[in-house]
Amino acid sequence: CFFFNDTATTEIYTEQIVGSVRCVQETGTWGMFFLQCQDGKLVTEDMFDQCRLKQISPISHQPVCFTTEALKYAQTGFFFSIVICQIANQIVCKQRKLSFMYQGFRNLFMFYGWAQELVLSLLLAFVIPFNNVLGTRDVTFLHFGTPALVMIVFLIIFDEMKKYLIRNYPKKTEEKFNWFERNCLW
Repeated sequence: CFFFNDTATTEIYTEQIVGSVRCVQETGTWGMFFLQCQDGKLVTEDMFDQCRLKQISPISHQPVCFTTEALKYAQTGFFFSIVICQIANQIVCKQRKLSFMYQGFRNLFMFYGWAQELVLSLLLAFVIPFNNVLGTRDVTFLHFGTPALVMIVFLIIFDEMKKYLIRNYPKKTEEKFNWFERNCLW
């Protein structure tokens, strides 16, 4: 173990840890673009073969496959994944040391904020004037943040392991914080 007394070095490592959490969130939202589920298996090849989706956009009245409509649907799905990841991030960031299961969900304003965020995102996707102005599209349930669920689980496990190490990693002396508490707490 390396122990750094330099404040600048500690701040650099802290920024790297916070940055890694943000990278995990963004990676969860990108998974929806590269993976297809076909006959119960994940398929990543032949993505630009034939258009098997017979969907016509209700806004532009064009087929979705291989047009700019596909990009608009993908961007709307990406937006929903960001919203769902932010809700998960708020759950894991409620406490610095304790697990989110110890505190519970007694904060009514937190639920109000989640409801407001979800209603706003649903309005942006399913109200036609917003579709025309912002270029969003109505997405199916499978594109409503579900591609980000794998990375949300990873984010929760990563943060819970970090909190566990902050609470239980041995200290050199009683006056000093342990390494994880010094570098991962703030």
